[in-house]
Amino acid sequence: MRKNKLLWLVSILVFLIIARINMDGRHENTAFQGIAESREVMINLEKAVEIGNIHVTPGQAIQEGRLLVELEGRELTLQINDISHRLAELKLRGGMDRDVIRSQIAALQAEQKVIMARADHDINRLQSNLALNKELTRRLTSLLPEEQHHKKHNPIETEIMNLKEERQLKLSQIKLQINALKKQLSSPEKPIDVQKQSLEKELALLLKEKKKLLVYAQMDAVVGNVLCKAGEKISPFVPILTLYRPSPSFIKAYIHETVHHRAKVGEAVTVVSRSDPLKGVTGKIEGTGSRIVEYPLRLRKRPDNVLLGREVEIRLPEGNPFLLGEKVMIYPLKKKGNTYLAWIKKKVGPWLGLNLYAAEPEDSNQKPKIPIDIGRSASLGHIPEIEASGLIYLPDLNRFLLISDETKEMAPVLYLMDPDGVIRSKTRIRGLDTIDDMEAICADTFGNIFLACSQSQKKDGTRPNNRKILAKINRNGTDFEVLKRFYLAHLLKGAAGKNRAAKWARFMDNGDIEIEGMFYHRRDLYLGFKKPLKDGRAVILKIEEIETALDENRIRPDQVEIWRELDLRSDDSDTGVGISDLLFHDNRLYVLFKAEGKGDRTGMLRIFDGDGILMKEYGFGNLNPEGIAFCKDPTDATQRNLVITFDGGGKKPSKMLRMGAPK
Repeated sequence: MRKNKLLWLVSILVFLIIARINMDGRHENTAFQGIAESREVMINLEKAVEIGNIHVTPGQAIQEGRLLVELEGRELTLQINDISHRLAELKLRGGMDRDVIRSQIAALQAEQKVIMARADHDINRLQSNLALNKELTRRLTSLLPEEQHHKKHNPIETEIMNLKEERQLKLSQIKLQINALKKQLSSPEKPIDVQKQSLEKELALLLKEKKKLLVYAQMDAVVGNVLCKAGEKISPFVPILTLYRPSPSFIKAYIHETVHHRAKVGEAVTVVSRSDPLKGVTGKIEGTGSRIVEYPLRLRKRPDNVLLGREVEIRLPEGNPFLLGEKVMIYPLKKKGNTYLAWIKKKVGPWLGLNLYAAEPEDSNQKPKIPIDIGRSASLGHIPEIEASGLIYLPDLNRFLLISDETKEMAPVLYLMDPDGVIRSKTRIRGLDTIDDMEAICADTFGNIFLACSQSQKKDGTRPNNRKILAKINRNGTDFEVLKRFYLAHLLKGAAGKNRAAKWARFMDNGDIEIEGMFYHRRDLYLGFKKPLKDGRAVILKIEEIETALDENRIRPDQVEIWRELDLRSDDSDTGVGISDLLFHDNRLYVLFKAEGKGDRTGMLRIFDGDGILMKEYGFGNLNPEGIAFCKDPTDATQRNLVITFDGGGKKPSKMLRMGAPK
């Protein structure tokens, strides 16, 4: 019996080896080679400029948002200073009131009377002289008729006509000034406000132009060549420097002409290093050539042997392990896990009496771990009012800063939670009396915190001010103080009303707004809407230069745009879905939401790459995910964990899930 089992085992192993060889042979036929490359980015401008300061050197590694070059704009700076001083003067003056305008009108009317009186006096005097002269002329009988005819063009008459024209011109000018002042007087706006608005618009345009004088890096990169010098004048579209990514961004591959049809745009492939088979990633075919070309020499086994094939371009994910110029092999994407061994484990293993193990296929829709409850602490006990709605990680404290959409008596309270889900302390935000429905939190690159309420209406249709807050908060250890704040919903609605034709403004008219996600990136703030939806899709709005908006306590219509529209609907539902929270990290967008489907709603996480292409998806059953952040792995400081919080709705404890960072 033992020999029979051994014979069966040997037969099965032989079968698997033959099948493997057969599969490898088929894969070899469709495998092809390529070279890892990165596109060089040329930095240039649309108009002639003068180089000011250059802040980078060739070969320097830089991060996204780094200032590269500062251009000169002396005339622009003078104009900005002039308008800024004029605006400051207007603010100090406090504006002209209506009494001042009336007094100016009265002064102009008095001047009008003086001009008329003087002109009439001079005209009457000249007319008297003219009449006297005519009378004397008439009595001189010795003058010839022809000479009398020439006397019709008397210089006194010409002077009288000139005086009348001059009087009319002066009166017309004064009348125009009076009409302009009367128009200001009848306007509902204060005259100084009109002047200020005009100057502010002009200043905004100039500041926008000045912003273009600072050239920032649009990606993490390495500086290639610096093609200019300080003080040099550069013509339009002439490159001033070049950048390239520190790691390859695509593979330029060649597939043999006999199998060129097997490379299809949009298909995923496995890319493996020729020198190190352990280095491999999943790529995506982005383009194929339209003609058959020769292989480059580097990809030929024999330089004198001409190979013909089709060019294939494959996009690589960020942070791939390849070197620039490294040779790679490209294979059709295989399913993870050895299904043959899994079948043997299930069917044959028990019969053989062997303990065989096989890797199971991955299923990203399975819950990675079991969520744990939030809110128990030895010092504070159970905290039932926590309805976790967002969080950020504070690396210096190794704590999470947690917000709750409901707090006792609407207190502006923040909770400090450790990586095990235990609330260690809570603290109030200085500078706020009350706050309602905190739903979104994020941090900028300097450690300042942005906190936003949902901005939604209450059940009675009202939207109180403490529900419209967007605040910038300074953190000093565990002390939190408001630096700036404004009423976000009010300013967004106001900006939309000034430009109804804008795409984002029309979106705002779809109904009540509710914001639950937010992240900060390169001086701009991004808002994820739970509602309204745009044609069934969730919307992320971008507010440019959020610091400027906070300083001016206003949002300009040109500061806002729709950054992305996401269709979060499941395959078995037509019901639109809004965003529960957002995170933008390493050029990836993490989106939490509650999907509608057959039966119960399902908590979901979707991860998109920088181009908005879906990379991964995770499901959390009937849990309600509302917060997401990265933190360091407690067992390995070089690794990161993704942490998600779930709102229990007040009736059940909020929960926290810590999972490994998605690859």
